[in-house]
Amino acid sequence: MLAFEDRNEDSKYQANEPASFCRQGPRIVLSPGQRLEDLTISLTEDSRLDLDFAMDLSSVAEAITLDNITMIWGELTSIDDPRFTQTKAEMGLWEPLRFLQEIGTGIYFLESFDAKKTPILFVHGLSGHPGQWGHMIEHLDRDRLQPWLFYYPSGAGLNLICDALYHTVETLRLRYQFTEMHVVGHSMGGLVARCFLNHLTRQTTPLQIPIFLTISTPWGGHEAVEMAIKYAPMVVPSWLGMLPDSAFQNALWETPLPPETAYCLVFSFRGSDRPFMDRNNDGTVTLASQLDHRAQMAASRVCGLFEDHVSVLSNDKVVDLLSYTQEQGDRRETAAP
Repeated sequence: MLAFEDRNEDSKYQANEPASFCRQGPRIVLSPGQRLEDLTISLTEDSRLDLDFAMDLSSVAEAITLDNITMIWGELTSIDDPRFTQTKAEMGLWEPLRFLQEIGTGIYFLESFDAKKTPILFVHGLSGHPGQWGHMIEHLDRDRLQPWLFYYPSGAGLNLICDALYHTVETLRLRYQFTEMHVVGHSMGGLVARCFLNHLTRQTTPLQIPIFLTISTPWGGHEAVEMAIKYAPMVVPSWLGMLPDSAFQNALWETPLPPETAYCLVFSFRGSDRPFMDRNNDGTVTLASQLDHRAQMAASRVCGLFEDHVSVLSNDKVVDLLSYTQEQGDRRETAAP
């Protein structure tokens, strides 16, 4: 590990720039999740290095300093934050780069971290925002749960969104050392959340997800997206991930859910006749997509609600399902030998 002072700001090390190694012995070996503190690198006017390799960080620096993108790791706010509006959400759909510049992306807290409470992560959907979770959060058991809100530009590519969520959660996990978290996703947010769980499984992280709950998620893709891609003047990157039988959709099922995760699938069915959509829908997503057989087979509980795609978030039964799933998990834990 080394550091250098980039005096000419070209992201490359030159021999006349102060530089030094971290003097902690020949090797630094860490196990996954281990924290190593008191790492000191001292730069003085006389410290120089004769490297036998090029220290060129220009490509990395360009990627991480793109127009002052803001990352949020646990910023305290309220559910009525002025950034949580439909206007801002529409910006995230149609102008994701501008959203990243003006709003940023990451996880917001509604209260300071409490090690005695389990985090519950809420992931909104396409053209959504954290304020849409207000009713559900109002009825949570706040003595046991602490809500976390993931906010992201929903027009960005789904794999990029998933990567951002995974790295944000990992940063918070290393900071606060929590071992459990529940996850709730609405609409496209269910796809993002499932992709995130797959990341956790493949990376063998110690973080466990006892409860995974999705609401009105297009598990089989969105038929209207095909028409939008064909005729719209511009293609939103996240649409590509919601194409039926897309590579992103199919990859979601290549990694099984963790054995300790209880998955509850909620679907909504108060729809209407709409062009280019099966009449069995919730006004936005068809029942056939919400009830994709792969999602049903992965679920430990399936529940249908006579609500449309948005009103379902204000149905008290969704909170009851979350509480029921948590109680069942508590009983399984108590009964375990």
